[in-house]
Amino acid sequence: MAVRSGLMPNKLMIVPSIEYFFGGIRNEENLLDIMNRFKFGDIANIFLTRMGGVAVEFLANGPLRSIERLNYRGDGEIPDFIMENHDRVVELHGQRVNFANFISAALFGRIAVLRHRSLAMTQYVGMNDILAFSTRGNTIITEKSEFADRIFYPKIILVRRNPKYVDVIDKSHIEDAIMFLDHIRERQMELEELNIESCIVMNYQAAILHNQQHFSGSLSLNFAVAEALVHEILLAHGLVSSVVRKPFAKTDHNICPISMRKFKDMRFKSRIVLLNDAQLINRYQFCILESARNCRNNLMHGANLVSPRQSGDMQTAVRDLWNHVVDLPFALIASWSMRI
Repeated sequence: MAVRSGLMPNKLMIVPSIEYFFGGIRNEENLLDIMNRFKFGDIANIFLTRMGGVAVEFLANGPLRSIERLNYRGDGEIPDFIMENHDRVVELHGQRVNFANFISAALFGRIAVLRHRSLAMTQYVGMNDILAFSTRGNTIITEKSEFADRIFYPKIILVRRNPKYVDVIDKSHIEDAIMFLDHIRERQMELEELNIESCIVMNYQAAILHNQQHFSGSLSLNFAVAEALVHEILLAHGLVSSVVRKPFAKTDHNICPISMRKFKDMRFKSRIVLLNDAQLINRYQFCILESARNCRNNLMHGANLVSPRQSGDMQTAVRDLWNHVVDLPFALIASWSMRI
Protein backbone atom coordinates (compact mmCIF):
# COMPACT_ATOMS: atom_id res chain seq x y z
CA MET A 1 0.00 0.00 0.00
CA ALA A 2 1.29 3.45 -0.94
CA VAL A 3 -0.18 6.69 0.42
CA ARG A 4 0.90 10.05 -0.92
CA SER A 5 -0.06 13.28 0.78
CA GLY A 6 -0.02 16.97 0.07
CA LEU A 7 -1.95 20.13 0.85
CA MET A 8 -4.99 20.99 -1.23
CA PRO A 9 -4.43 23.96 -3.55
CA ASN A 10 -5.44 27.23 -1.90
CA LYS A 11 -6.65 29.02 -5.04
CA LEU A 12 -9.65 28.63 -7.32
CA MET A 13 -11.25 30.78 -9.99
CA ILE A 14 -14.83 30.80 -11.26
CA VAL A 15 -16.60 32.59 -14.12
CA PRO A 16 -20.08 33.24 -12.70
CA SER A 17 -21.65 35.17 -15.61
CA ILE A 18 -21.45 34.82 -19.37
CA GLU A 19 -22.41 38.44 -20.06
CA TYR A 20 -20.79 40.53 -17.30
CA PHE A 21 -17.31 42.01 -17.68
CA PHE A 22 -15.58 44.11 -15.02
CA GLY A 23 -14.21 47.59 -15.63
CA GLY A 24 -13.66 47.78 -19.39
CA ILE A 25 -12.64 45.74 -22.44
CA ARG A 26 -9.73 46.37 -24.79
CA ASN A 27 -9.12 43.01 -26.44
CA GLU A 28 -9.23 39.32 -25.58
CA GLU A 29 -5.54 39.22 -24.59
CA ASN A 30 -6.25 41.36 -21.51
CA LEU A 31 -9.28 39.47 -20.20
CA LEU A 32 -7.38 38.10 -17.21
CA ASP A 33 -6.14 41.48 -15.99
CA ILE A 34 -6.95 42.05 -12.31
CA MET A 35 -9.39 44.98 -12.08
CA ASN A 36 -10.03 44.87 -8.32
CA ARG A 37 -8.54 43.04 -5.36
CA PHE A 38 -9.78 42.95 -1.78
CA LYS A 39 -9.76 40.83 1.34
CA PHE A 40 -12.87 39.28 2.87
CA GLY A 41 -12.29 39.01 6.61
CA ASP A 42 -9.95 36.22 7.61
CA ILE A 43 -11.21 33.93 4.86
CA ALA A 44 -9.70 34.91 1.52
CA ASN A 45 -8.17 37.42 -0.86
CA ILE A 46 -10.45 38.09 -3.84
CA PHE A 47 -9.36 39.12 -7.35
CA LEU A 48 -11.87 40.33 -9.95
CA THR A 49 -10.69 40.00 -13.54
CA ARG A 50 -11.59 42.00 -16.62
CA MET A 51 -13.48 39.04 -18.11
CA GLY A 52 -15.78 38.89 -15.06
CA GLY A 53 -13.93 36.09 -13.31
CA VAL A 54 -13.82 35.78 -9.52
CA ALA A 55 -10.52 34.34 -8.27
CA VAL A 56 -10.23 33.34 -4.61
CA GLU A 57 -7.04 32.79 -2.61
CA PHE A 58 -7.86 31.16 0.73
CA LEU A 59 -5.80 32.42 3.66
CA ALA A 60 -3.46 30.02 5.44
CA ASN A 61 -4.98 30.68 8.89
CA GLY A 62 -8.60 31.12 7.81
CA PRO A 63 -11.58 28.80 8.32
CA LEU A 64 -11.33 27.53 4.71
CA ARG A 65 -7.56 26.94 4.78
CA SER A 66 -6.08 23.99 2.95
CA ILE A 67 -5.98 20.58 4.57
CA GLU A 68 -3.91 17.50 3.81
CA ARG A 69 -5.17 15.42 0.91
CA LEU A 70 -4.27 11.71 0.86
CA ASN A 71 -3.91 9.74 -2.36
CA TYR A 72 -4.10 5.94 -2.00
CA ARG A 73 -2.29 3.65 -4.41
CA GLY A 74 -2.81 -0.02 -3.83
CA ASP A 75 -4.99 -3.10 -4.27
CA GLY A 76 -7.84 -4.33 -2.12
CA GLU A 77 -10.17 -2.46 0.18
CA ILE A 78 -9.51 1.25 0.67
CA PRO A 79 -8.62 1.98 4.32
CA ASP A 80 -11.13 3.89 6.45
CA PHE A 81 -8.71 6.76 7.12
CA ILE A 82 -8.38 7.35 3.36
CA MET A 83 -12.17 7.47 2.96
CA GLU A 84 -12.50 9.80 5.96
CA ASN A 85 -9.88 12.12 4.47
CA HIS A 86 -11.69 12.05 1.14
CA ASP A 87 -14.94 13.08 2.87
CA ARG A 88 -13.19 16.01 4.59
CA VAL A 89 -11.63 17.13 1.29
CA VAL A 90 -15.00 17.00 -0.50
CA GLU A 91 -16.68 18.93 2.32
CA LEU A 92 -14.03 21.65 2.30
CA HIS A 93 -14.07 21.86 -1.49
CA GLY A 94 -17.84 22.30 -1.41
CA GLN A 95 -17.58 25.03 1.21
CA ARG A 96 -14.96 26.86 -0.85
CA VAL A 97 -17.00 26.77 -4.05
CA ASN A 98 -20.05 27.85 -2.07
CA PHE A 99 -18.04 30.80 -0.74
CA ALA A 100 -16.94 31.80 -4.26
CA ASN A 101 -20.57 31.74 -5.39
CA PHE A 102 -21.53 33.80 -2.33
CA ILE A 103 -19.01 36.50 -3.28
CA SER A 104 -20.42 36.54 -6.82
CA ALA A 105 -24.03 36.65 -5.61
CA ALA A 106 -23.41 39.50 -3.16
CA LEU A 107 -21.57 41.53 -5.80
CA PHE A 108 -24.21 40.93 -8.47
CA GLY A 109 -27.13 41.56 -6.10
CA ARG A 110 -25.79 44.99 -5.18
CA ILE A 111 -24.71 45.84 -8.73
CA ALA A 112 -28.16 44.90 -10.08
CA VAL A 113 -29.76 47.50 -7.79
CA LEU A 114 -27.22 50.17 -8.73
CA ARG A 115 -27.86 49.54 -12.43
CA HIS A 116 -31.64 49.10 -12.03
CA ARG A 117 -31.48 45.81 -13.90
CA SER A 118 -32.20 42.16 -13.22
CA LEU A 119 -29.39 39.60 -13.23
CA ALA A 120 -27.94 38.86 -16.67
CA MET A 121 -26.92 35.30 -17.56
CA THR A 122 -25.51 34.40 -14.17
CA GLN A 123 -24.70 30.80 -13.36
CA TYR A 124 -24.12 28.85 -10.17
CA VAL A 125 -20.65 27.34 -10.50
CA GLY A 126 -20.25 23.76 -9.31
CA MET A 127 -17.25 21.93 -7.90
CA ASN A 128 -16.39 20.65 -11.39
CA ASP A 129 -16.33 24.12 -12.98
CA ILE A 130 -13.39 25.74 -11.21
CA LEU A 131 -9.98 26.71 -12.54
CA ALA A 132 -6.56 26.68 -10.88
CA PHE A 133 -4.74 30.01 -11.03
CA SER A 134 -1.73 31.98 -9.92
CA THR A 135 -0.96 35.71 -10.03
CA ARG A 136 1.81 37.44 -11.94
CA GLY A 137 1.89 41.16 -11.33
CA ASN A 138 -1.55 42.47 -12.21
CA THR A 139 -2.61 39.41 -14.18
CA ILE A 140 -4.22 36.05 -13.38
CA ILE A 141 -2.47 33.02 -14.88
CA THR A 142 -4.73 29.99 -15.32
CA GLU A 143 -4.14 26.41 -16.35
CA LYS A 144 -3.78 25.65 -20.06
CA SER A 145 -6.29 22.95 -20.99
CA GLU A 146 -9.35 22.15 -23.10
CA PHE A 147 -11.39 22.59 -19.92
CA ALA A 148 -10.10 26.16 -19.47
CA ASP A 149 -10.85 26.88 -23.14
CA ARG A 150 -14.43 25.69 -22.63
CA ILE A 151 -14.88 27.99 -19.61
CA PHE A 152 -13.44 31.03 -21.40
CA TYR A 153 -14.85 30.43 -24.89
CA PRO A 154 -18.29 32.13 -24.41
CA LYS A 155 -16.60 35.26 -23.05
CA ILE A 156 -14.01 35.42 -25.83
CA ILE A 157 -16.70 35.06 -28.50
CA LEU A 158 -18.59 38.05 -27.07
CA VAL A 159 -15.45 40.20 -27.20
CA ARG A 160 -14.53 39.09 -30.73
CA ARG A 161 -17.99 39.87 -32.11
CA ASN A 162 -18.15 43.46 -30.97
CA PRO A 163 -16.38 44.67 -27.81
CA LYS A 164 -18.34 47.94 -27.95
CA TYR A 165 -21.54 46.13 -27.01
CA VAL A 166 -20.17 43.91 -24.24
CA ASP A 167 -21.95 44.42 -20.89
CA VAL A 168 -19.23 46.08 -18.82
CA ILE A 169 -19.92 46.83 -15.15
CA ASP A 170 -18.67 50.28 -14.24
CA LYS A 171 -15.72 50.46 -11.86
CA SER A 172 -17.64 52.67 -9.41
CA HIS A 173 -20.40 50.05 -9.18
CA ILE A 174 -17.83 47.32 -8.51
CA GLU A 175 -16.24 49.37 -5.73
CA ASP A 176 -19.66 50.02 -4.19
CA ALA A 177 -20.45 46.29 -4.31
CA ILE A 178 -17.14 45.49 -2.59
CA MET A 179 -18.09 47.90 0.21
CA PHE A 180 -21.44 46.11 0.39
CA LEU A 181 -19.56 42.85 1.02
CA ASP A 182 -17.80 44.53 3.95
CA HIS A 183 -21.20 45.63 5.24
CA ILE A 184 -22.53 42.06 5.02
CA ARG A 185 -19.53 40.69 6.90
CA GLU A 186 -19.98 43.23 9.70
CA ARG A 187 -23.75 42.75 9.83
CA GLN A 188 -23.36 38.99 10.23
CA MET A 189 -21.72 39.59 13.61
CA GLU A 190 -24.77 41.58 14.78
CA LEU A 191 -27.40 39.02 13.81
CA GLU A 192 -29.05 36.63 16.22
CA GLU A 193 -29.37 33.48 14.12
CA LEU A 194 -29.47 34.24 10.38
CA ASN A 195 -26.61 32.92 8.23
CA ILE A 196 -26.29 35.64 5.60
CA GLU A 197 -23.92 33.65 3.38
CA SER A 198 -26.18 30.62 3.03
CA CYS A 199 -29.28 32.77 2.48
CA ILE A 200 -27.63 34.87 -0.22
CA VAL A 201 -26.40 31.74 -1.99
CA MET A 202 -29.88 30.16 -1.93
CA ASN A 203 -31.46 33.43 -3.07
CA TYR A 204 -28.91 33.48 -5.93
CA GLN A 205 -29.65 29.87 -6.87
CA ALA A 206 -33.37 30.67 -6.85
CA ALA A 207 -32.86 33.60 -9.25
CA ILE A 208 -30.85 31.39 -11.61
CA LEU A 209 -33.54 28.69 -11.51
CA HIS A 210 -36.22 31.31 -12.24
CA ASN A 211 -34.24 32.49 -15.27
CA GLN A 212 -34.02 28.87 -16.46
CA GLN A 213 -37.80 28.48 -15.93
CA HIS A 214 -37.47 25.99 -13.06
CA PHE A 215 -40.16 27.90 -11.20
CA SER A 216 -40.97 25.24 -8.60
CA GLY A 217 -37.33 24.94 -7.55
CA SER A 218 -36.93 28.71 -7.47
CA LEU A 219 -39.94 29.28 -5.24
CA SER A 220 -38.92 26.46 -2.89
CA LEU A 221 -35.43 27.91 -2.34
CA ASN A 222 -36.69 31.46 -1.95
CA PHE A 223 -39.34 30.32 0.50
CA ALA A 224 -36.62 28.80 2.69
CA VAL A 225 -34.77 32.13 2.54
CA ALA A 226 -37.97 34.02 3.41
CA GLU A 227 -38.55 31.81 6.46
CA ALA A 228 -35.03 32.50 7.73
CA LEU A 229 -35.33 36.25 7.08
CA VAL A 230 -38.73 36.53 8.78
CA HIS A 231 -37.34 34.64 11.77
CA GLU A 232 -34.41 37.05 12.08
CA ILE A 233 -36.49 40.19 11.47
CA LEU A 234 -38.82 39.33 14.34
CA LEU A 235 -35.88 38.71 16.66
CA ALA A 236 -33.96 41.80 15.54
CA HIS A 237 -36.90 44.13 16.11
CA GLY A 238 -37.41 43.05 19.72
CA LEU A 239 -40.66 41.19 19.10
CA VAL A 240 -39.45 38.30 21.25
CA SER A 241 -39.15 39.20 24.90
CA SER A 242 -35.84 37.47 25.67
CA VAL A 243 -33.99 39.02 22.70
CA VAL A 244 -32.63 42.57 22.85
CA ARG A 245 -33.58 44.73 19.88
CA LYS A 246 -30.69 45.18 17.44
CA PRO A 247 -29.32 48.68 16.73
CA PHE A 248 -29.84 48.25 12.97
CA ALA A 249 -33.56 47.49 13.42
CA LYS A 250 -34.79 51.07 13.18
CA THR A 251 -38.41 50.56 12.05
CA ASP A 252 -40.76 51.54 14.89
CA HIS A 253 -43.66 49.37 16.06
CA ASN A 254 -45.97 49.23 19.06
CA ILE A 255 -46.37 45.46 19.40
CA CYS A 256 -45.83 43.86 22.80
CA PRO A 257 -43.10 41.19 22.67
CA ILE A 258 -44.10 37.54 22.79
CA SER A 259 -42.32 34.79 24.74
CA MET A 260 -39.57 32.72 23.13
CA ARG A 261 -41.65 29.58 23.67
CA LYS A 262 -44.61 31.06 21.82
CA PHE A 263 -42.30 32.32 19.09
CA LYS A 264 -40.79 28.87 18.53
CA ASP A 265 -44.28 27.35 18.31
CA MET A 266 -45.45 29.85 15.67
CA ARG A 267 -45.80 28.71 12.10
CA PHE A 268 -44.87 30.88 9.14
CA LYS A 269 -48.37 32.29 8.68
CA SER A 270 -48.53 33.46 12.30
CA ARG A 271 -45.12 35.06 11.94
CA ILE A 272 -46.02 37.08 8.86
CA VAL A 273 -49.27 38.12 10.57
CA LEU A 274 -47.12 39.44 13.42
CA LEU A 275 -44.87 41.25 10.92
CA ASN A 276 -47.92 42.81 9.33
CA ASP A 277 -49.41 43.83 12.68
CA ALA A 278 -46.09 45.48 13.58
CA GLN A 279 -46.17 47.27 10.20
CA LEU A 280 -42.79 45.84 9.28
CA ILE A 281 -44.41 44.67 6.04
CA ASN A 282 -47.41 46.17 4.28
CA ARG A 283 -50.61 44.40 3.27
CA TYR A 284 -49.41 43.78 -0.28
CA GLN A 285 -46.20 42.14 0.94
CA PHE A 286 -48.19 40.07 3.41
CA CYS A 287 -50.46 38.82 0.63
CA ILE A 288 -47.50 37.80 -1.54
CA LEU A 289 -45.91 35.87 1.34
CA GLU A 290 -49.23 34.22 2.23
CA SER A 291 -49.79 33.26 -1.40
CA ALA A 292 -46.24 31.85 -1.55
CA ARG A 293 -46.93 29.82 1.60
CA ASN A 294 -50.00 28.24 0.01
CA CYS A 295 -48.12 27.67 -3.23
CA ARG A 296 -45.21 26.03 -1.45
CA ASN A 297 -47.55 23.76 0.57
CA ASN A 298 -49.40 22.74 -2.61
CA LEU A 299 -46.07 21.97 -4.22
CA MET A 300 -44.71 19.91 -1.34
CA HIS A 301 -47.89 18.05 -0.42
CA GLY A 302 -49.76 17.91 -3.71
CA ALA A 303 -46.99 18.15 -6.31
CA ASN A 304 -48.70 21.17 -7.87
CA LEU A 305 -46.51 23.10 -10.29
CA VAL A 306 -45.51 26.72 -9.67
CA SER A 307 -46.30 29.41 -12.25
CA PRO A 308 -43.83 32.05 -13.52
CA ARG A 309 -45.86 34.77 -11.77
CA GLN A 310 -45.76 32.96 -8.42
CA SER A 311 -42.01 32.43 -8.64
CA GLY A 312 -41.47 36.03 -9.74
CA ASP A 313 -43.55 37.43 -6.88
CA MET A 314 -41.51 35.36 -4.44
CA GLN A 315 -38.32 36.96 -5.73
CA THR A 316 -39.79 40.38 -5.01
CA ALA A 317 -40.92 39.35 -1.53
CA VAL A 318 -37.42 38.15 -0.59
CA ARG A 319 -35.91 41.38 -1.92
CA ASP A 320 -38.21 43.38 0.37
CA LEU A 321 -37.35 41.23 3.39
CA TRP A 322 -33.62 41.82 2.84
CA ASN A 323 -34.27 45.54 3.38
CA HIS A 324 -34.92 44.82 7.08
CA VAL A 325 -31.60 42.99 7.51
CA VAL A 326 -29.05 44.92 5.44
CA ASP A 327 -28.75 48.71 5.21
CA LEU A 328 -28.11 48.98 1.48
CA PRO A 329 -30.55 47.95 -1.28
CA PHE A 330 -29.83 44.45 -2.55
CA ALA A 331 -31.78 42.27 -4.99
CA LEU A 332 -31.18 38.88 -6.59
CA ILE A 333 -33.93 38.94 -9.19
CA ALA A 334 -33.80 37.36 -12.65
CA SER A 335 -36.12 37.57 -15.62
CA TRP A 336 -37.15 34.87 -18.08
CA SER A 337 -38.15 34.83 -21.72
CA MET A 338 -40.52 32.97 -24.02
CA ARG A 339 -41.40 32.54 -27.68
CA ILE A 340 -44.92 32.33 -29.07
